[in-house]
Amino acid sequence: MSVSLRQVETALVLSVGGEVDLVTAPELNDAVTAALAEAPAVLIVDLTAVTFFPRPAWRSYATCRIRPAPRPRSGSRRPRLPRSRWPSPAPTG
Repeated sequence: MSVSLRQVETALVLSVGGEVDLVTAPELNDAVTAALAEAPAVLIVDLTAVTFFPRPAWRSYATCRIRPAPRPRSGSRRPRLPRSRWPSPAPTG
């Protein structure tokens, strides 16, 4: 399996090629985790060059722990309207 990472505007593209099996699936998970650690605006995992990806390996990849980077908190919060102040839906009929 081959893995490469490149920047395209604000996105990171993780290109994967070759065979992804139960042996190499953890390597793919590590590559996804490492790419997410860079906190890109968008992460694209390009699997177009993958020649073999059996169901057990896919399950392992699909269940990898992907946690987005925390968003910075601003000092001011957007005010919330009390529930009773929301507009009522327009009547139908």
